[in-house]
Amino acid sequence: MPTYPTYRPATPTTAATTTPPPRSPSPTPSRAPKCTGEPTKQQILALIKNNPSVPDAELKVADGPFCAGTWSFTTVKLATGGAESLQVVTTGKGATLTLITAGTDVCNPQVQAQAPAGIRVLACGF
Repeated sequence: MPTYPTYRPATPTTAATTTPPPRSPSPTPSRAPKCTGEPTKQQILALIKNNPSVPDAELKVADGPFCAGTWSFTTVKLATGGAESLQVVTTGKGATLTLITAGTDVCNPQVQAQAPAGIRVLACGF
């Protein structure tokens, strides 16, 4: 008579369930602080006064300027109110103040690649 191998029934195994360690969210950089010297609100307004992307109207600084390194971020709006605010990103101070970009969306490739983290947070949200 043939012999057949005997099989033992499989013993169910339960994998130990472990909760993965909590991941700490990557920290969001802090916003740049308000400038303590230059550029001033007046310097920002003078710089953008004749720019074609800025309305030919009386403007006022709504918020800022905020500084990180040699970069600054400022929000301006029409002095009479209304209309959407404009954002202004600059580098330098005083006589070397240079406009990088101005408009309703200033998160351009140059700002993304070169601006300090605190300015990118204000201009781009990251």
